[in-house]
Amino acid sequence: MLWLPVAEPVSTVGPTVLTGGRVLAVAADHPLAERGTPRRWKTSATTVSSTSAPPPEYWVTAMVPTRTPLDRRIPRRPAARTLHEILSLVASGQCVHPLGEIAARYNHPPGIR
Repeated sequence: MLWLPVAEPVSTVGPTVLTGGRVLAVAADHPLAERGTPRRWKTSATTVSSTSAPPPEYWVTAMVPTRTPLDRRIPRRPAARTLHEILSLVASGQCVHPLGEIAARYNHPPGIR
């Protein structure tokens, strides 16, 4: 099962199994943590985690925007290989990261909002 979009010719898109929105994981002491629902990437400069083995660029752009609506670049670093690594980086304040609602529902590590 994959998140859409999927454009690889070897993959077949079948029926929808699950739908859901996205949330932004931030450290508990991050300025965005107190704002509730931040406007999509419109806030001050933030950094998101990159992946050590990057997925296709079209997928990254759909899931984790590369630019803000005001056309500012969203920096990518540090690299993470797993969801747990991403959550550790977020909790330590090294980055923020968008997640699917379902990931937020089932992962409640301390220090993350």
